[in-house]
Amino acid sequence: MVKITFLGAAGEVTGSCFLLESSKYKILVDCGIFQGNDINNLNYGTFKFDPHEIDFLLLTHAHLDHCGLIPRLVREGFSGRIFSTKPTNDLYSLVINDAAFIEKEENRSLKTLYDGASISKSISLFDTVDYLQKIYIDDSLSFEFKNAGHIIGSASISVYIDGVSILFSGDLGPSTPLILDNGYGRYGGSYDYIIMESTYGNTSHDSRSEDISSLKNIIIEAVDRRGNILIPSFAVERSQELLFIINGLMKNKELLSIPIFFEGRESLKFLNLINKYSYLLSKDIQNMMKNGEHPFHFDNIEYVHENDRSSLISANAGGVIKKDRRYKLQTKIIIAGSGMCTGGRILYHLKKNITAQRNTIIFVGYLAQGTLGRKISDGAKSIYVDGRFYRVRAKHYKFSGFSDHGDREDLLLFLSKLSSVPKGVFCVHSEVNVSSDLKVEIVKRFDTSVNIPSIGDTFILK
Repeated sequence: MVKITFLGAAGEVTGSCFLLESSKYKILVDCGIFQGNDINNLNYGTFKFDPHEIDFLLLTHAHLDHCGLIPRLVREGFSGRIFSTKPTNDLYSLVINDAAFIEKEENRSLKTLYDGASISKSISLFDTVDYLQKIYIDDSLSFEFKNAGHIIGSASISVYIDGVSILFSGDLGPSTPLILDNGYGRYGGSYDYIIMESTYGNTSHDSRSEDISSLKNIIIEAVDRRGNILIPSFAVERSQELLFIINGLMKNKELLSIPIFFEGRESLKFLNLINKYSYLLSKDIQNMMKNGEHPFHFDNIEYVHENDRSSLISANAGGVIKKDRRYKLQTKIIIAGSGMCTGGRILYHLKKNITAQRNTIIFVGYLAQGTLGRKISDGAKSIYVDGRFYRVRAKHYKFSGFSDHGDREDLLLFLSKLSSVPKGVFCVHSEVNVSSDLKVEIVKRFDTSVNIPSIGDTFILK
């Protein structure tokens, strides 16, 4: 008998964590933080299992909503092996240390998720695998990591346990990613059950070409207003896509060359990591790099990792800081985390820029309910940051064509490429109304059982 319990990303997008149990093993797939409303109990409350009893943790990728609770898991007794791809292992170290630094800077309570000892121990527990490398624990358990096309190193994980085959999709990227290679066995296979991400399960992304055209016009208008452009974005993947697009527009003389600041304490380390795993990028980008042209590091971009420098950049809501007088225009593009505005450097820049009408905020990724980014995008008249209210006067826009999540058709394509129809599909990583719409479409197209689990739900898989 195989049992699965949904401990996160069930009825909501964040907090990915699934407990898989057999007669012999207890396995976690992901152990991520929750983001949005009422998250304290979810992030700091007691685990619904004994961490000492977990044999293995399989990590799909290194976004915090998939890996952010691993140090706490270790602190409370987990000492098993953590399996991931090599890029995910490297990314985890950067992401988790950055999260710890931000927590230390911003945390005003006695509760903490991170400490140096548990972070170091968690890193020591990693075992790395290659895409399509089958890992056999014994006759009753094996697993394999397949490219998910979401971020560098992201994986869908197939698990074969006590005669039952289960595919955890992880976060699935679009079927035609902009900067990633789409290979490494992304599609196909035959499984009894699919644990299926559904973040955009009822949405068709705008076409990338339309979004690029709109982005160009927004930047041109911002230049005319002499305002700043803030782009809240995660440090890996989506930020690089934006840089690639903006650099292309400037090279083609469709945009004037304006200063771009890529903010983050580990920003250069993220760039170096992408260089290290450039073989996972698209062939076009690999060829550019071989020819000495770097798509993410060019003349008018500065990678900013010191807080003092960050403060100077937004010291004036318009205006050029002294170091940048080589730029005749006042507009600056500032890319900073976090993508949902739940913490990080973007909060400082929002406080300095959101009250001025000439400034612009561009959202390019999913915004979970209750997050500051979602409130701004939904039209909040004011926001509350660090004990103060700020009027929202800056223009703001939301794009979906730059998302590193697949839309409804991408998800359905993923299912259609399977060798056989699964016995059951579980829609996770989405708000309930979204997964409900996707459920209707999956049942209609594939005639299979579809469940929408809630946190704490347990199912027997046969």
